Amino acid sequence: MKKRQIIIVAGIALVVAAIFVSRWLAAPGQSNSEQAKPSSKSATVVSTREVDVQNIQSYVDITGRLEAEDKIDIYAEVGGVLLPTNPKFKVGNLFKRGSLLVGINDSEARQNLRAQKSTFVTTLASVVPDLKIDFPEAYETWKSYLLSTDVEQAIQPLPDPSSEQLRLFLGARNVYTQYYTIRQLEEQLDKYRIYAPFTGTLTETSINQGTLVRQGQKLGEFIKSNVYEMEAAVRPEELAYIRVGNAVELSPTQSGQSYQGVISRINERVEPGSQTVRVFVRLNGSDLKSGMYLEGRVKGQVYEDAFEIPRDVLVNENKVFIVQDSVAALLPVERLKTSDQTAIVRGLEDGMTLIIEDNTEAFLGTKVASE
Repeated sequence: MKKRQIIIVAGIALVVAAIFVSRWLAAPGQSNSEQAKPSSKSATVVSTREVDVQNIQSYVDITGRLEAEDKIDIYAEVGGVLLPTNPKFKVGNLFKRGSLLVGINDSEARQNLRAQKSTFVTTLASVVPDLKIDFPEAYETWKSYLLSTDVEQAIQPLPDPSSEQLRLFLGARNVYTQYYTIRQLEEQLDKYRIYAPFTGTLTETSINQGTLVRQGQKLGEFIKSNVYEMEAAVRPEELAYIRVGNAVELSPTQSGQSYQGVISRINERVEPGSQTVRVFVRLNGSDLKSGMYLEGRVKGQVYEDAFEIPRDVLVNENKVFIVQDSVAALLPVERLKTSDQTAIVRGLEDGMTLIIEDNTEAFLGTKVASE
């Protein structure tokens, strides 16, 4: 029995000794591995950028929608049937300056004008013989005027009366009343034709050929070709660097094409709701269209000894993280200008390593390693 116990105790001792020896032999290798692992696990890998302080040209970003610089709404001042024109009164048609845009049937108005002129001639024919007796010095002048008056032609200006008595005499015979009635009808007759004030395109129509036009009805919209204006909203503090005449480079969104524009107007009033000022940019181009959305920028202030960083790197709008002795350190900076994507700051020095990731103040003191 004792012999068996001795064998068991000896076996246990042998196992314990084997375990101890195996651990002792493995200890150096294991220690090296464990020392290597903490160096990679304890340091957080971050994206960094080396600071290069310099003078930075800032820009004022502007966006807006194109509108035609010259645009008119076409209204009918008289009624009648719409006549055919060449080109047709259709959306997209181009009209040269001075060409007929709208023609409305004016036959009834012309007949009324002829009737008024005939009445006027009759009145003159009854007045002129009396002038030979009462105002002989004016007789030949008014006789010549009577003979030159043609109901098919535009009425000529009345001769100047030689005296106040003659003026009263002609007024009593309704000469002036009938004359100005005819002038009014002639001006109204001109409203049956609408001519293009500039070379442009119809962008909107609300009536077709042969349709009855009502007085005061809107017929369409006409814009000047190739000349456009973009309205943009700018913060008041940025107006110090924007002047009428400044060049602007604009491009449609998601397009590499660019256009050169010029600041043409700046409003003097701040919009109450948005607290911005309206700025207008003039540009031209045959491939531009009204309604296009453009974006661009205008040169602003030059900031000295500054550095441009991604905006989301800022911590509480006035601090950034840098790498200092392999540890994330928080550094206060002066925020000079911010845009949607970037910020221009001062307070960094050449050679500093800036962490360009979005972090909170809880990141302070973290051991870091650059990618």
